[in-house]
Parts: sequence; C-alpha cells; structure tokens
Amino acid sequence: MRVKDLSPGDVRKWRDAREKIGRQEYGDDHLDRYNLVDLIEEIIDADVILQRFIDRLEKQHGLDDKNEVFHSNIGKINNNLNDIIWRCVLLDHHLAEQHVTDGKGGQRVYWTTERSCKY
Repeated sequence: MRVKDLSPGDVRKWRDAREKIGRQEYGDDHLDRYNLVDLIEEIIDADVILQRFIDRLEKQHGLDDKNEVFHSNIGKINNNLNDIIWRCVLLDHHLAEQHVTDGKGGQRVYWTTERSCKY
C-alpha cells in the first residue's frame, strides 16, 4: 500500500488501531502526563522525520530546488507543524496547573520542569 492510496476511512482505522494499542500499553497514564508536551514532542518528531525525508530524496534521487510541487507541499507541512506547536503554547496559557501535571511523563529529551536540557 502507498500513502497516496489511503482513504479517510483507512486513516480512521489506522488511528483507531494505534489508539487501541496505546491504551493497552499505557492505560490511563495520560491522566498524569503533560499532554501538550507529549503533543509537541510528537510534532517535533514529525519535523525531524520530514527533514530526513527531504535529505533522503536529495541524496538518493537528486531532488533539486526546481521541483515546485514538492517544495510547496513540504513548506505547507512544515508551516502546519509549526502552527500546531504554537497553538499548543497558546492553549497552555488557559490551563490550570492541575491539567499540566507530568507524573507519568518519564524521562523526556530536553523538557524538564526546570527547562534545562538533560541530553
């Protein structure tokens, strides 16, 4: 299967399958995780993967700056990822402290309550 062949129904089923596995593995841990940090971490991971994808295409397929369709879509994806991060920041301004506990957050890369880099 290719991504281009996915229907909205396929994406919903994929999401549901991932949700089911996550629920089995983590149970209700989300009730004591700083969920916005989780979300931002996933978006940062998506950005890293996107950059690796670009690197792969450039190195393996000689992608150049003239491919406007590719660069336009990559730019839009990148903008959307950044938009999600900053919307999380804005949302956080409206959350009470009890909604941002992170007792089950575990060891995070970079993020700590002191905001000092652990790695």
